[in-house]
Amino acid sequence: MDKVPMSAIIGTVRQGLERDSSWVKVAKRSLRGIGPQPGSVSPIAVKRRQAFEAAAMSDYSTAAELISEAVATSKVSKEQGWLLEQQAAYVDHYDPSEAQTLLTSARGKNGHTTRPISGVSYTRLNGADQQATRASANLVGMYGSPAALRLGVEAIFEDLKFDPQKTDEFEVAMLMLGHVLGLGSQRPEQDMGQGPDNLWALGDNKFWVIEAKTGAVSKFIAKRDVGQLGQSMAWFAKRYDEAAIATPVMVHSQTQLFKDATAPYGMRLLTAQNLARLVTAVRSYSEALASLLVWNNPADIERLLAGHKLKAGDLAGYLVMPKES
Repeated sequence: MDKVPMSAIIGTVRQGLERDSSWVKVAKRSLRGIGPQPGSVSPIAVKRRQAFEAAAMSDYSTAAELISEAVATSKVSKEQGWLLEQQAAYVDHYDPSEAQTLLTSARGKNGHTTRPISGVSYTRLNGADQQATRASANLVGMYGSPAALRLGVEAIFEDLKFDPQKTDEFEVAMLMLGHVLGLGSQRPEQDMGQGPDNLWALGDNKFWVIEAKTGAVSKFIAKRDVGQLGQSMAWFAKRYDEAAIATPVMVHSQTQLFKDATAPYGMRLLTAQNLARLVTAVRSYSEALASLLVWNNPADIERLLAGHKLKAGDLAGYLVMPKES
């Protein structure tokens, strides 16, 4: 099968979204004569509707049981977390303690669900996982086809930008980028309400503790931002053993520290220029992955990571030291 340039795919999508007249004509011609097909409703949607109707009659235990059945049906972790959050809302009417337990389970599967009152227990990243093996598993789970992979990676790049209005999107993109590269990847602050914006496990018990300051507009790196990175390093030290090696990393458009700012020991910066270099390398890597068609052979992934200089040991090349005032 011939490779289709990403620009061509994006151009076709744009034609449809913008209702280009030539595209509309072709679409209507292609659809002419196609009869309506029977619709379908997912079993999970049916259970949720039944649960809502039961709750409307104040039968909260039945509503909770129906959502529990929906959770058992789902095979997607984030969806399971979303459903568990709904189950907790019903259970809270008759067993608030159990509702909090359900919220804890929900939060473990989906970091965007409501935090339980007692907080969330932290699950440490495995610092010894092999990058290529983890990348293989992640890619197989995240993307069902080469086209989906290329579009998915491009969507990540769309949010890897310095924009004060899209700081949360940037952190999500960093999370996903870590997964694509086969790194352990978390958003502790989002998931737990404390810790760094992003945490990457590079293997060999090495980690990046990342604070993303893509919304900063000052000409210097502020004392407050540096202090936050120091606090995140302290958070890491409490949760990982002494053998773990953590590099404090700040994503910032500037390299100059403000005169009253003291950098944590070993602090490094990911600047806009170096982020662009990283994006270029990952784009080439994703195109090579797409040409493989499948990603279940870690040896293939290992070869591509090495060839595009994206092995964990290469990533430090995208970081620079801050400049003291």
